[in-house]
Amino acid sequence: MNLIKYSLTFLFLVFAIGIGQAQAVLLELTVKSARNYLTIDNAASNSKFNAVIIVTQSSGKPQPVGVWYRNNKWEIYHQNKKSFLVGTKFNVLILDPAKVKNAFVHTASSSNITNHITTINNALTNSKGENLAIFVTQRYEKTNPNPVGVWYNQNKWKIYNENRAAMPSGMKFNVLVMPKGKVSGLGSLTGESYFHTVSSANKSSNYTYLKTSNTATKLFVTQNWKGVRSAQLYSTAYNKLKKKWSIQTPVGTKMMDKFSYNVLALNPSLFIIRDPLTITKPTTTTTTKPTTTAAIINSVFSIDNNKKPTIINSKVNPLDRKTIIKDVVAKPTGLTIIPPYIKDLGTSSEPKEPESEETPEEAISLEAEGPNITLGKDLNTVLSTKNAEYFISKLNIYKDLYEDKNEHSGYFYYLPASYSLKWEQTSGKYSFYLQYLSKDGEEDKEDVFVAFELAPNIKKEDVEMAEYFLSKEMGKEVKLRPMILQAKPALTFQTLAAYGVENQSISTPTDFLQPIMVSWNMGSRVDDFTDVMMSGLGVNGEMVFEPYSENPRDISVPVRLKVNTEQTYGKLEYDKATSLLNGFKNPTDYPIVLDRIVMLRKKLGNYKIETIDLADYNVEPGKYFAEFSDAEANGMIEGPQIERLWLEYTIQDCYDCDQDVLQKLRGGVSDNLAKDLAIELITTKEDLGAKAMYIEIRSMQGSPKGDHMAKFPILEIEEDKSDYSTGKFYVPEGADFDYEYQITVVDEETDDIKISEWVKGVQSFLTLTKSSIDALFVVEEEEGD
Repeated sequence: MNLIKYSLTFLFLVFAIGIGQAQAVLLELTVKSARNYLTIDNAASNSKFNAVIIVTQSSGKPQPVGVWYRNNKWEIYHQNKKSFLVGTKFNVLILDPAKVKNAFVHTASSSNITNHITTINNALTNSKGENLAIFVTQRYEKTNPNPVGVWYNQNKWKIYNENRAAMPSGMKFNVLVMPKGKVSGLGSLTGESYFHTVSSANKSSNYTYLKTSNTATKLFVTQNWKGVRSAQLYSTAYNKLKKKWSIQTPVGTKMMDKFSYNVLALNPSLFIIRDPLTITKPTTTTTTKPTTTAAIINSVFSIDNNKKPTIINSKVNPLDRKTIIKDVVAKPTGLTIIPPYIKDLGTSSEPKEPESEETPEEAISLEAEGPNITLGKDLNTVLSTKNAEYFISKLNIYKDLYEDKNEHSGYFYYLPASYSLKWEQTSGKYSFYLQYLSKDGEEDKEDVFVAFELAPNIKKEDVEMAEYFLSKEMGKEVKLRPMILQAKPALTFQTLAAYGVENQSISTPTDFLQPIMVSWNMGSRVDDFTDVMMSGLGVNGEMVFEPYSENPRDISVPVRLKVNTEQTYGKLEYDKATSLLNGFKNPTDYPIVLDRIVMLRKKLGNYKIETIDLADYNVEPGKYFAEFSDAEANGMIEGPQIERLWLEYTIQDCYDCDQDVLQKLRGGVSDNLAKDLAIELITTKEDLGAKAMYIEIRSMQGSPKGDHMAKFPILEIEEDKSDYSTGKFYVPEGADFDYEYQITVVDEETDDIKISEWVKGVQSFLTLTKSSIDALFVVEEEEGD
């Protein structure tokens, strides 16, 4: 019996190891009661607000679904608030974004929404082409009871409402990015992602049949626009006669030819979770203890609600001990492990215990339980590495770190230390815009639109380096995570009323590490406002955070809208010493005095921070500097490998520089009135024989100063006989519109692409009829000899 006891203990250790290694967990959930939500009760997602969950309905009448976080658990819910039908099934993929690098959350905002479309701006998808399969699930921040799809256009992927309903600002989407072909990056899960197009050969009524035939395969599906749009909801279903999986639309509808889907087919692993577990820990009874090996071997392992290993007696056929151990060791899923031969996991009314009086030692839980905000750990005290103050300044993390409630998890939560005006070092541009607007049809130049972005200036590589130093000093693995919030952060400025600001609009994403877009209308005091941005303390405000906690409290960090400050420009960072020694350029708009060089060195896998004090060199804006002393140069060259280095500097006062920057900030302001060009389409793509149609417009009036030919975003004609509009035209007072337009048509039958010549327009509206469009493509025959 000792051998059996040790075997059971070993199984517990396997579970403990697996819990810390989980990347992706596959579930199949069944609706058991008629309500409009279904709880996902699993250790992979419980108390994990940052989990990325992808859902596809796998049976039943399709409904618009999403996921939301409530009471420390994720739930699937109906966007239209209708109750689920009992028996409806869902495939659920739970992803840990810290380990699955191809999953993230996208937030629709005013900066990326165009009508019913929101554009994804992420390095995983930008300019990656259509060889990616993108899967999305709506994540509650706003309600969007509309079927959604994805679309690749102009080097970026987009999410759109199939029925062209306006995309709500603040709407969130869980996004999984998979290269087409063999699945990788999802832990032990295997399978294939591919693209499926509906055709007469694979459809029947409201079904289209996929190439996937394995009955145990779990499918995840997202619509992918390829010229044909359908607002039909869908789910998956298995056809026993054809022995294939299919995508189905509601009964009474028809599957459309040439409609397309991204499909992710995941193979069943050795251990697949069929339903969320709501198992309580068995209590000790006075039942006679078993005396046979078979009774012990019939016990299988799971995780109770407290995430601690428990032995649960199940009704399964006797198996020898070696087989159980081999199966668990072969493919640990990392979380709740249920062997596939167990269909219904339950507990008997009188759970039995092993023969021995002893029980296996319970593994220490490493699961995160959420931030403990009652006591913050001062970053300056905790991070006492030599010269750490220079690294902390660059890190820009709030002074207090908040440890997880489970001190064994190693998680600490952080907030930004401050926000400042966004500035791009490569282009030298400030994210600040001014435009004159016409108000209520009047030519009123005193109405000015102001928009700018605020950045938290926290870099991923800095956070990872902070994890290294903190782990070394605290003697345990430390993992830094953004603070979990109960609500969106609130941004306020103290002195806006003094400048005649009205209709203030602040778009603050839940992901506070993303830039924050702020805009408002103001009158004649816009010059005073920009002047204040150049002098004194600038325009100040505060960002107020409400961390997730049973006893929440507000935490405020400063916001500073000021140009001539080191905080706006950030550290001047380089990856090698030669970048400085060969001459570096001052990219700012002000003279800077070099104070010191901070170097991050690596030797034998260990990092340390070194500094070199400089001789107060003054470098003018836009000028190069390479005149370091021999001692300073040798200090950079000699010593262990440099991973990164940056300059500490001080901005110098410069009146002429202030005036140049003001000209940049006010460069978007012109004496021209901002107006819209209206486009009216009074024909249909069907009449034109077109599968797709696009309009491109260019004009010198697209530039506020009229100093270059501006191209407007290409308009895709998705809805027949509709009105469209471009961006703003800056038309001089008393002048006509002046622009050119070009139309592209994709033939419905042949897929041939026809592109018209550029056509001049001078009206404030552009009316397109069938005859006017056809005339653009008439080819004049040359006269014969």
